[in-house]
Amino acid sequence: MGLCDLIDYSLFTYNKGNAFLGLVVYVDDIILAGNDTFARQQFKDYVNTCFHIKDLGSLKYFLGI
Repeated sequence: MGLCDLIDYSLFTYNKGNAFLGLVVYVDDIILAGNDTFARQQFKDYVNTCFHIKDLGSLKYFLGI
């Protein structure tokens, strides 16, 4: 397995100070995870100003891991 096999173009990360956010995009679904509640909410509020989003709450399961 080469380095190119490990790249996932649907995973985005943000790391600043103690805040870490991970974002996975698949078709029309977004999974947002992070260790900073305020940063997560700030990001969701920003995305909602650009697009109409619906927060479905906590993730129950995730297939494909």
